[in-house]
Parts: sequence; C-alpha cells; structure tokens
Amino acid sequence: MAKWKIFLKNVLPVPLLNLLRVIRNPISHQSDLSACLSFVLNRDLNTPLRTRLKILNQLYVIHFAVDSPHTQQEILSYVHTILSLPRDSKGVVVEAGCCKGSSTAKFSLAADIACRPLVVFDSFQGIPDNDEPKQTTIFGETASLKKDIIVGV
Repeated sequence: MAKWKIFLKNVLPVPLLNLLRVIRNPISHQSDLSACLSFVLNRDLNTPLRTRLKILNQLYVIHFAVDSPHTQQEILSYVHTILSLPRDSKGVVVEAGCCKGSSTAKFSLAADIACRPLVVFDSFQGIPDNDEPKQTTIFGETASLKKDIIVGV
C-alpha cells in the first residue's frame, strides 16, 4: 500500500475514508450513490435524517470490512422495507442464506431500529447445482449466481 494511503487511513475518520473509496470509482458506484441519496432524502421512513445518515455510514463500514456480494442499492431496498413496516405490527425479519454475513450485519441495523428480531438461516453449503435456466432474471437482466459460495464454519 502506498505511503499516502497508509497516512490517510491513519488520520481520516472512517466515514470520510469510505466516501473517498466511493468517489474514487464513481462509475461502478453510480446506482449505489443514487440509491443512497434517495434513502437519505426519503421522508416517508419512520426515522430521522440523522439516523438514516448513520445507517448509511454503517452500511459502508460493513461493506468495506466484509466481502459483500451485493450492492448497496440492493441492501437499501430491504432496509427501506424493514423501516417501512408499521411499528404496531408483530413479526420478525428473516434472512435465508447469509453468505459471509455482510447482509446480516446490515439487516441487523434496520431490524434493531424497527424493534424487530432478526432471524438468520443458512446451510453453510453454498448454492447447490440445479438445472434451472439462468439466462435472465425476472427483470430481463443477465442472471449471475456464483456456484459453490461456501463460508467456513
């Protein structure tokens, strides 16, 4: 690692470092940046602006600390749904399949704010082979499931 990167890592606060990481490659983060902005500016959520900013910062801290096979845009859609649940309704947040745990850590933030337990299920066997055609998703996009993603126990 270059000396200037080490210096910046030692002197800058984590939120600013994360912002620099995203700015460094804006094209690959374009849809994430748009989703982040929409999330922060969304007044329909049952959370104050400060809380939404804190969640967003924590999502990026987790994203850069744990291998995350998803985008922030994908995670924010679930976080939005969790935070939109009526406070007086009963229920839990369930995650089926957690890979390396980055989505679990992110969902736990929203579940905590929504005062709901998070229940996680995983076989620790990875994605099994199957005969289903994987040409496109239901949205017409190219499908991409990684075979044999396994987390060590």
